[in-house]
Amino acid sequence: MDAGSFSVFSEDLEVKIALGRTQMYADELPKLRPGAVVALDKRAIDPVDVLADGRLVARGEVIVLDGKLCVRIVEVVEVELSVT
Repeated sequence: MDAGSFSVFSEDLEVKIALGRTQMYADELPKLRPGAVVALDKRAIDPVDVLADGRLVARGEVIVLDGKLCVRIVEVVEVELSVT
């Protein structure tokens, strides 16, 4: 790297995997118990969203690898990078 260049990928990003969403009324939350089922807006075959700092960057499928949940990327979403 020369003195005038820099890496835009040098900062840590918070990455989240969104399985789906649902809406609940506030009075339903205290009623949740172990074994309760919360239905989401996605089907089991739908890809999950991969978010980096709240921005959608990819979609993927949930897999199990060595006993751990993982996401296999199936689509990369074009992201506009802003450098300040």
